[in-house]
Amino acid sequence: MFAGYDIGMQRHYVGISIGSSKRTSIEALGEPHSKSDTFNLPQRKGFEHYFDAAERSTAVEYLLWVNGMNWFYCIGFDASGSAVVKGEGHS
Repeated sequence: MFAGYDIGMQRHYVGISIGSSKRTSIEALGEPHSKSDTFNLPQRKGFEHYFDAAERSTAVEYLLWVNGMNWFYCIGFDASGSAVVKGEGHS
C-alpha cells in the first residue's frame, strides 16, 4: 500500500462492468465517498474522455469512491440502477 492505496480496491473496480448493479458496485467498493447528478472526478484535464462518455450516457446518478490519498473512481448509473459509465483518475 502506498499512501493508503489499496490494490484490492483497484481490482474490485476493474471487475465492475457496464450493466452491473449499483448494489453490486457498493458491495465491491464499499460505501461511496459522495453522490452527484454529474460525473465528478476531481480533475478533468487528462480525463476528458470519461467526462465526454458521461455526457453521452443515460446516467442519472454518479457515485464517487476514493482509494488512498488521491485516486478516485466514479460510476454512473441509469434510472434502473445499472452502471452505464465509469472512470478513474487522480486529482
